[in-house]
Amino acid sequence: MDIKRTPEEQIRFLAGRAAEVMIERIQKEVPQSGSFGNLSVSFMIPETTNRAVLLIEHSLTGTPEQRRLQIGALREGTDCLRSNYLIHDTNENIIKFLEQDDIVEKLIPYYKMHADKLNEE
Repeated sequence: MDIKRTPEEQIRFLAGRAAEVMIERIQKEVPQSGSFGNLSVSFMIPETTNRAVLLIEHSLTGTPEQRRLQIGALREGTDCLRSNYLIHDTNENIIKFLEQDDIVEKLIPYYKMHADKLNEE
């Protein structure tokens, strides 16, 4: 059975699912302290040629327990990424951030802003 969603419903669903998958990846793949390889979750932004990206990396400026959560958009087929940092904190606090009831409403404007800027370039 195919589920029909409007583009707005699609991005809401995908943004929520990306946050859930990032939580799972942090819990399974990110050590509590020290460096690790960057991890990302992405999805195609409906009705665009851009991919939404949620990325976590170890902090280059903080303590060994701190990580940086980055959000952005990537032009499909290129290495052109527009992004910004959302939070600089521990695994536990980043997970709490991503578990907020209104996280989808917080993430979507960033995805759209970065995708729009990519389209302007």
